[in-house]
Amino acid sequence: MLDCTGEDEVLRRLAEAWWSIPRHFLSASLGFNAERLFLFRAQACAFPFEEFVAAVEPWLAAERSKWSAAGETLEGAGCWSPLFPARCDDVWLGAVATVKHLERLTQGSWTSDLRVLEQSSDEGVLGYQVAEIAAASAAGADVTEEGGAS
Repeated sequence: MLDCTGEDEVLRRLAEAWWSIPRHFLSASLGFNAERLFLFRAQACAFPFEEFVAAVEPWLAAERSKWSAAGETLEGAGCWSPLFPARCDDVWLGAVATVKHLERLTQGSWTSDLRVLEQSSDEGVLGYQVAEIAAASAAGADVTEEGGAS
């Protein structure tokens, strides 16, 4: 099951459902300006929502800091909305990276984990690289745990 809504309510409902045969889950969402791509994967009979929240919360704290510093507010719209502060080519880049990630997952094992990718540019060529929470913290983002996932 592929979730690209960025909505906790959708993931909560997937956590409430139960399948007798384990399913493959992939939740993909974009951060502020589509600078980060969050990819949470799991194989289970229900979506592991609490595990997802624990993994993503430090990153969401850093994201809230970026939104606040830019004076932006997310009006409940996702990356598909014209109000989302990212260009369409940045959203497309995230979509392509998600498909490539999904392709690789189909060839290997599905463990529950979060992979965060950040945009990087090398001589004008834009792509993603794996990000670490320590790097986000060093960049000045507040990564203290605050509240629940958003």
